[in-house]
Formats: sequence, C-alpha cells, structure tokens
Amino acid sequence: MEDVQLPSLKTRDARECLARWGLAGLRVGRFRYEFQGDVDGRNAAAFVAGLLDTPGVRAWLNAEAPADAAVEATRLATTATSMALFDPLVECAEIALPAGGARQCPEVRLGGVAVDDELRKWLLVTAGFGADDDDVDPVECAAAAVPRDELLARLFSLLAVGGAMSQPDYALAPYLDLAKALYRDVATVYRRASDGEVAIATKAFAVAGPAAFARNGAHPHDACLLLVEPKKRSATLLHSDGGGGAW
Repeated sequence: MEDVQLPSLKTRDARECLARWGLAGLRVGRFRYEFQGDVDGRNAAAFVAGLLDTPGVRAWLNAEAPADAAVEATRLATTATSMALFDPLVECAEIALPAGGARQCPEVRLGGVAVDDELRKWLLVTAGFGADDDDVDPVECAAAAVPRDELLARLFSLLAVGGAMSQPDYALAPYLDLAKALYRDVATVYRRASDGEVAIATKAFAVAGPAAFARNGAHPHDACLLLVEPKKRSATLLHSDGGGGAW
C-alpha cells in the first residue's frame, strides 16, 4: 500500500481549493492485489472485504481497526462519461442561481454540520442526513435529479460538502471542475468493441464501517471510495476521515 499523488490534486489551484474546503487531509492510496473474487456478482461486498482485509490496507485506512472489523460496501455506477450528469443540478432554480452560484438560505444544521446554502443542504439530505432541529422544514429540491449512486456525483459531493473546517465556495464551478479532473484520474476509459461507445472499466464502491473509520456513526465529513481495476489487479482508495464515521 502506497500513498500516491493524483495529477488533478497536485496543481496549485487544487491544493488551495482542498485547503479552503477542509480537505487538505484527503489521502489517496494504491495497492495491487492477488485476491480472487467476483467484483461484479452477488458477492461484490465479500470481494471488497477481502481486498481490504490485509495488514497494510487496514493500517492505512484505520490503524485502530481489528482484523475482523466490519466493512460496508455500496456499489457505485460508472456510467457517466460527461459533465451533463450535473445539468439538472445547475438548472435547478431551488439550488443554483442563474449566474452559477449556490442559492443561500438561513443556516440549518444537518448531521451536525452548519449549512447556509441550498447546494450543501440538498447534498446532505440526499445522503440521508436530517435536520438536527425538528423545527427545521425538510429541504425541497425535487428538480435536482442527479443520481447519488454515480461515482462522479460522489466525487462532487465529497468536494462540495468538504471537511470539518470547510470554507465553502458559493460558485459551483470550482467543485465541478475539480470533480471532473479527479474523475479522469481515477476512472479508466475504453471503447466497447460491441458498439464503439465510450465506457468506464473501473469498478467503484463507497466503503463504510469500522474498518474504514476510527469511529462508528455516520458523519457528513467522512468519505472512503474504492476504485478497482480488475484487469490490472490494482485498487485505489480515496479517504477523508474528517468527522467520525461513514460517508
């Protein structure tokens, strides 16, 4: 298991953005594996658990986790091949302003995080984090039809929600631009022989549970994404332990 620097995260602009968004501690690790398993089938969760159940990976993720620590793996789609995925979000008047910024709102707390813009409200609510105050009305953003189970959408959410010390940008462009660059770094593209269309070979998972984080309990600032390249027998982990649980 070794730390790697992705090209998208090495630029000066990217480093400044990550620092501003409270993600300076975002880690990227890569490892090769010999584990035999079916990454596409019904036993995908067992495959992921097997990948992560090695001393080097366990120590890299969470030095305090025992060898039998639970792993929760959610398969993410990798069908997005353009930023058109976010058109419903950019065009949603409840979230975005015509000039490209996030619409501001009265501050609320969602999952322990103070939020004062509709973009992060929508991201946290769709991730399952409700209002801490029962008197706060639920967020209504039905027009934003961006699928949360897409890897590209998860990368965008990771950046936009940020870390515990985030100073968020209200413009959407910085999040979209860095999510696009990061997606290019971690997703392997090929053309299908059957129809010549562009497709993604990478298998992606959102990882949660004690094996990934030092503390139990969901928290918006924690994220662990696993990207698997079956033909290369290589895997990449993106990890941000910014709150205390699973993202």
